[in-house]
Amino acid sequence: MKLRSAVVLLLAVTACDEAAVPGNDAGPVTPGACDVPALFAASCTAGCHDATAVQGGLDLASPNLEARVYGKRSAGRADYLLVDPEIPEESALFLKLSMQPPFGASMPQGRQALDQAQRACVLAWVQQVADGGVPDAGATLSDAGTGDAGVLADGGVTMRDAGTFDAGRFWGPIADGTGCVPDGGAWCVAQRVNEPLYAVRGLSDSDIWAVGARGAAYHYDGTTWSRSDAGVPVTLFDVHPVSANEVWAVGEQGVVIRFQPGGWSAVGWSPPASPLDAGLLPSGQPQRDLGGVWATSTEVWISGAGNTLARHAGTTLRVVQSDAINSVSPDLIKVWGRNDTEVWAAGDFAFREYDGAQWADGRGSILRVFGIWGSVNPMNGDRVLVAVGNDGSMLAYDYTDSGSYPWQPPNFSADTYELKRDLRSVWLDGAARGWAVGLDGQLLELDLVNRRYVRHLTPVFDHLLGVWGTAVNRSWAVGGRIDGVILRSR
Repeated sequence: MKLRSAVVLLLAVTACDEAAVPGNDAGPVTPGACDVPALFAASCTAGCHDATAVQGGLDLASPNLEARVYGKRSAGRADYLLVDPEIPEESALFLKLSMQPPFGASMPQGRQALDQAQRACVLAWVQQVADGGVPDAGATLSDAGTGDAGVLADGGVTMRDAGTFDAGRFWGPIADGTGCVPDGGAWCVAQRVNEPLYAVRGLSDSDIWAVGARGAAYHYDGTTWSRSDAGVPVTLFDVHPVSANEVWAVGEQGVVIRFQPGGWSAVGWSPPASPLDAGLLPSGQPQRDLGGVWATSTEVWISGAGNTLARHAGTTLRVVQSDAINSVSPDLIKVWGRNDTEVWAAGDFAFREYDGAQWADGRGSILRVFGIWGSVNPMNGDRVLVAVGNDGSMLAYDYTDSGSYPWQPPNFSADTYELKRDLRSVWLDGAARGWAVGLDGQLLELDLVNRRYVRHLTPVFDHLLGVWGTAVNRSWAVGGRIDGVILRSR
């Protein structure tokens, strides 16, 4: 998910050295059954991570690869290790292969994403390296762009080792880990599930859907969360129920499924005019991951990697735009709409706006957007949009803004607005109040009208990747790392 001009240059410099989103969504692979160095050579090294390019200090091509990645910090985010010996599933080399990694862009950049079997192969190799202990390379080891002293000096402040889980690794306070925070905080753990969950959305307090890794789809009926068989093995990144009898979900490898009476089924595509040029299969299905879906009873919009937008306004899906596989183009991670003539898609430094007739570039800021939502200012009826993204960034769009750059940081009255982890999802009620959630259990209550935000104590260490509700005190957040978690506000 990248952009052009100056932004392309920036991304080319920082491209392939960071890691992915929580959740082991890959199937089992026997270590040694595939050749990971050869896989890296084919997908990631040339001009990026070979002995000559060494982007971000990461060389994936030279001998003794294991020694250069074991316990070494990622240049893209120093508190993530390239191969984490304590939590292999959180290793940067594996996490960056997801469409929505916890920092930076998805890898490999500008090339076709690794499929599920290839990602499983990388994870098995990472686990094997982690189990093998510190390799003896017979030479001094480089540290992927940082000094190899066991700590990282940042402006004279020493950061603690990121190789273990402790409260100091997270931006905020941690609750007791079993449910509610001791002081009666607003959020509790409602349920643990087997798969990390990436999105949650509903129609009412008694009709809610959540989707995630390994084709997980869960439904809440007002009393119980129950798993539904989505019939696909890949990660589902987004879900949008239209009615009790129609729910849309999208995910990896161009998967689009729909729930109707009788269960989940794949949705057919319209064949394209030139499949290979647009990165499409002959059937018309994209070869890339799809991250967002927004639906009404008459129209569905889907967004994804490689600047992909697809539309369903009849009986089949049709890709309306998609860049060539080897092009450097922005990923459109999420899509949100107010009605059929006002739809937004956002992602890597990119905003797109649909007016009912065509898509146009929206004016935005340099931000990797993971979530977008809209509301109305109850004081004057003005429309408001909020986007959240990397490193705790947040942008708001007030429709009354006539300036050249309408997307600006919200004008909060708090003394500081400095979050250290990505925000992954945002939801607002009809009065521009709601929640933003993010990595390492971030829970941020928003009140755009009164220019306030409040950081809430988190009951979990887990990444929170989706949020939705019917009211601030009746909201749901989902996420996970290795397994999944569902939180509920009260």
